[in-house]
Amino acid sequence: MSWWRLNKRNADLERELRSDLELEEEEQRERGKSPEEARFAAQRAFGNELLIKEHTHEVWGWARSERLWQDLRYALRQMRRSPVFAATVIGALALGIGATAAMFTVVDHVLLQPTPYRDAGRLVSVQETNGSDYTWPSPWLDIESWQAQSKTLGEIAFSAKMSGRNFLVQQTTGLEVDAERVSSNLFRVLGTHSLLGSGFLPEGSRSATEKNTGKIMLSYAVWSEVFGADPAILGKVAKINNDSYTVFGVMPAGFGYPEGSRETPQVWIPIQLGSDDASRNFKAMQYTVVAR
Repeated sequence: MSWWRLNKRNADLERELRSDLELEEEEQRERGKSPEEARFAAQRAFGNELLIKEHTHEVWGWARSERLWQDLRYALRQMRRSPVFAATVIGALALGIGATAAMFTVVDHVLLQPTPYRDAGRLVSVQETNGSDYTWPSPWLDIESWQAQSKTLGEIAFSAKMSGRNFLVQQTTGLEVDAERVSSNLFRVLGTHSLLGSGFLPEGSRSATEKNTGKIMLSYAVWSEVFGADPAILGKVAKINNDSYTVFGVMPAGFGYPEGSRETPQVWIPIQLGSDDASRNFKAMQYTVVAR
């Protein structure tokens, strides 16, 4: 409803209330009361004028809007009286709202949005535990046993983060990357396809073959930032620290593994199982396991 109509109806209400009050006062005078006594008696009989206006506005449906407007005017008056306090409160509110929005963004990205893998509901993380809340990665011997005996898991993949800081260097360009050693079937288990190349080739479960030795898969971010999105990247050499690898493929934009690292530069190198993996000594590598 427009403001001029609201003001008009308020003016009509004022006239109506004043008219009713005058009629009541006249009746009190007719009963023999003095003008002053009649005015007070009329006001007592008529009731609280402000309360009558509020009830009328409730019926009109304007009460909420009026209360909001009154609160805004009061807040503005208080801000003019205490500008430093108002600035402090506004700053605290802005920080609180910003932190809440940032936290929701993280939760939405990590927990609420579905993972960018095919049939993500069928993917499971496999961890070992002693019955407590504590879990840990798994050695190759356990993974091998699960592959042979599990009746609920179709295929198992595993990975391990390369320790230390890893720098991918290409001529004069260098970039720190998250480097992950992965089983050759990882991308197949995740249900993802490379943007360039065909992914790592299948290999024997224990002994590494020459097919994947020295190969590397690049994330879209690394391909773009270091190699300038070169479409002829396959077969070129990329050096991580002092080790050379042949680029075997590029993953599509938005892909990341482990999940939650999709925006960071990543590379993936095939795991080469060794003699330590055949034992349970302290040198045996511990792997993160994902299965379908």
